[in-house]
Amino acid sequence: HMYKKGFTLLELLIVVSIIGILAALILASINNSRGRARDTAIKQSVLEMKKLLELEFLNSGTYTNLFTAVTWLPFYGTCSTQFSGNYATNARSICNDIIRNSEANSWADVRLNINSGPVANSYSIEAWLPNKQVYLCAGSNGQTSESTTASQAQGGFTNMAPGCHTQNPW
Repeated sequence: HMYKKGFTLLELLIVVSIIGILAALILASINNSRGRARDTAIKQSVLEMKKLLELEFLNSGTYTNLFTAVTWLPFYGTCSTQFSGNYATNARSICNDIIRNSEANSWADVRLNINSGPVANSYSIEAWLPNKQVYLCAGSNGQTSESTTASQAQGGFTNMAPGCHTQNPW
C-alpha cells in the first residue's frame, strides 16, 4: 500500500481556526489592558494636577493664580490658554495628557473648577475615564470618586468645588 504523507484539508482548516481564535482572544486582552492603562494614566494626571494646585496654594494662598475658570476642555477652550502663574507650563502639560488619554468623550474630557464664591479657595477636577465609562472627580477636600454622570459634585456645574461625588471612592 502507498500512503500519502501530509495533512488533509480538514486538518489544516482546524489548525487555522484554532490559531484565529487564539489571536482574537489575545487582541481583545491587549485592547482591554490598553484601556485600563489609559484610565490609570488619567487618574495619575489628575493627582498631579491636584499637587500643582496645592503647591500654588502654598506659594500664593490661593488656587486662582493657576486657574480661574470653570470650564470643560477641550470643548470650551484649550489647555494652552487656561493656565497662568508659576506652574502654568506643568498644568498645561498635565491637562493635555488627560485629554490625549481620554480619547475624546462625546463633548468634553476634563473640567477644572476653582471656586472663589461660597466655598472660597477650593477646587474640583473632573476627568472622563474612557475604559470604565465614568467621570473621575478629585477635590480640595481630599475626596476622589467616580460617577457615571458629570457635574453632580456639590451643587453641579457652577459650584462643584470643593467636593466630589460621594459614591464609589477609589
